[in-house]
Parts: sequence; C-alpha cells; structure tokens
Amino acid sequence: RKKRPGVVRQKQNIAGAAVALFSERGAANVAVAAICERAQVSRHTFYRCFADKDDLLSFIYDFAVNEHIGRAIESLQVQSGDYDPAQLIGQVVDAILRHRQLAQFIYSEARVPGSTAHRLVDEAYEHAAGAVQRWYQRELGVVPERNLLKSIMAATQWLLQEAMQQGLNDSNIAQAKSGVGRLFEGLYLSMARQAQEREHPSC
Repeated sequence: RKKRPGVVRQKQNIAGAAVALFSERGAANVAVAAICERAQVSRHTFYRCFADKDDLLSFIYDFAVNEHIGRAIESLQVQSGDYDPAQLIGQVVDAILRHRQLAQFIYSEARVPGSTAHRLVDEAYEHAAGAVQRWYQRELGVVPERNLLKSIMAATQWLLQEAMQQGLNDSNIAQAKSGVGRLFEGLYLSMARQAQEREHPSC
C-alpha cells in the first residue's frame, strides 16, 4: 500500500495550494474546501495539519518572513569588511522571486492596515532595520535612522512588485535589482560620508 505523506510534506503541499489560490482571489475569498480541492487532500488531512485557515495563514506568513527577510539578515550579520551591496541585494531579490506567488500574496495582503500580513511585514522590516543598524555601527560607527531604512525596504517592495506585475523576464529582474541596489548604495555612500565627517570635522 502506498505510504501516506507525513505532516511536514502535507503542510507544504497545502500551503503551496493555498498561496496559489490566495494570490488569485485574496485570502478572505478562499474557503478551506477550495484549498483541499486544489491540494487534492481531504478535509481530515487539512485539519490534521492545521487547526483552521488562520493557522495555515500563520504558517505561510512565518515561512515568508524567514525566507525573504531572514536570509537577508543572516547574510548581513556575517558580512564584514568591504561592503558589496550588489551581492547582498541580489541574494535577497533572488530569494523573493523564487517564491513569486508567495511574495505577491504577502504584498497584497499587507496593504490592509491592521491585517496580519501588514503587522508581520512591519515586524520583519523592524527586525531587518535593526540588523542593518548593527552592521553600520560595527563597520562605520554611524547608524542610519530606522524610519529611513524601513522606507528603503518599502521602496524595494514596490520595485519588486512592479517587476512581478510586468513579467519576470531577465530585463525586468535586472532593472529591479539595479533599482534596489542604487537605493542601498546611496544609503551606504551617505553614511560613509557622515562617518568621515565625524572622524575629520572641518575646521
């Protein structure tokens, strides 16, 4: 008899089906029955994996934050010496685009103030901003304002949304990476100049 997939595998299957539906219709407009049909599982299997749809959404949000923001923070925390924003930005953008439907869904849901997605994205930006500030403190001895960092992250989100909406061909991806890279490069140059002025104040 064919072995039934384990809970971890089933969770991934159900979440993938849910993200596809949520990105098409929005989470509020998708019932558990539709998710089961898309994932080709029974309701019993669904409730073996998740308590309800909110539990499924939390699972999806956690994965999104860990995959997109967590990887960037890990890269930044271990990076020292010469700053290579192009490499870091490329890693972050590639991680997001590998899960395009997930990113589209999260970005869409996050537009609603007070929503779970909005709260989690804001928390992720806060966490990422803290990691960036620690990097600047360690490397340059100056710290960019948290609101400025979160604004740059929001601009990054917009650039990636535009690339996804226009179609993810090589040209659009390169353009998005270039735009995001310029944002962070501009930040770095500004902070480096501030550090230099602090070290060598004009007479």
